[in-house]
Amino acid sequence: MPFQDSMTSLDAIVAAVWKIERYTAGMTYERFLCAPLVVDAVLYNLWTVSAAARQIPPAIQATYPDIRWQVLSDFREADIENYDDVDLEAVWAMVQDGLPPSDRLRAIRERERRVSHEAG
Repeated sequence: MPFQDSMTSLDAIVAAVWKIERYTAGMTYERFLCAPLVVDAVLYNLWTVSAAARQIPPAIQATYPDIRWQVLSDFREADIENYDDVDLEAVWAMVQDGLPPSDRLRAIRERERRVSHEAG
């Protein structure tokens, strides 16, 4: 994958995770369930993370084993026939424990930019 494509994917992941963090800051699961706009926004951004994570080259993934790339990629694999079938407990678990912090992702993105510029 060309550098620009992987950077675009990292940019998308950083932005989506940052939004999820902001949308759910200080929220409990019960409050999350009662906030359909937040649920929609979180789902959209999780699907964005999942699609973008699939585009991260294996070499970059291997460099950062602390990031659970496969978990991020697999989120979109959920067999959802209908929006009402979304397992919101699983979504909340992903938000709480499955996502790397946006600060960590931002650091990865910046390091990858530096490495690429130094190599190129």
